[in-house]
Amino acid sequence: MSSNSYAEEIQHHLVSRRRDVTVLALEETDSTNDEARDLAEKGFPEGTLVVAKRQRRGRGRMGRRWTSPEGGVFMSIVLRPPRHLPGLSALPLVVGYGVARALREEYDVPAMIKWPNDVLVRGRKIAGILCESALGQTNCWVVAGIGINATMTSQDFPQEIQGLATSLFLETGIPVSIPALIASVHDRVMQSYSAFLDRGFAALLPTILQISAYVGGSVTVSTPAGPLVGKMLGIDQEGLLLLELPNNDVRRIPAGDVSLRKS
Repeated sequence: MSSNSYAEEIQHHLVSRRRDVTVLALEETDSTNDEARDLAEKGFPEGTLVVAKRQRRGRGRMGRRWTSPEGGVFMSIVLRPPRHLPGLSALPLVVGYGVARALREEYDVPAMIKWPNDVLVRGRKIAGILCESALGQTNCWVVAGIGINATMTSQDFPQEIQGLATSLFLETGIPVSIPALIASVHDRVMQSYSAFLDRGFAALLPTILQISAYVGGSVTVSTPAGPLVGKMLGIDQEGLLLLELPNNDVRRIPAGDVSLRKS
């Protein structure tokens, strides 16, 4: 069931940013990405936004569960990039860049992008991105799912992640308007996505690297073939992680989880 007043409040903030988009606002859903996929398949335009106050089955990469209690931002944006657009695999980083920009520029929070699809503040996770796509001949779309810890306190997180996660409220100490935050993130993501379409990922890469976590640090990367240890040199023009191994070989890693090694 759609929450009309919630949608209207989000629309108000979007209009103030000159964003005229369709908003589907729900009290609860299994997954905003699933709702957005349905709209994308039905031909809804680029920029269409799905939000929910709660998710029953929120997920991250590789099917991992994303804790989705009330007090978080759960949103998905429909994108329609050209099917053969170069650098399309880097789109999660482009979306993460937009999220980080919103947090840095509007909330003065030192958000950092963590390859390939997280946003950290002071080493703790504040946001995650999940991009899902259908790149067919007739209906090409990407759904960019974004989850942000907005108003949570430490006690709102499961005990096992209390030292690993943070929220916008915990970082700023001030009340957070979730509709305003949603509009801010939508605006910055669409700005970053437009720059990506116009200029390519390579043009965004220097700025992305400036706010990328762990660059130059000693890291462990968990890959399907097993863990790799080395120095994170950065990210290449296709969005792959560049890892210098102890033997000085450099690996280009398309997928995995990166963590900072303790000294």
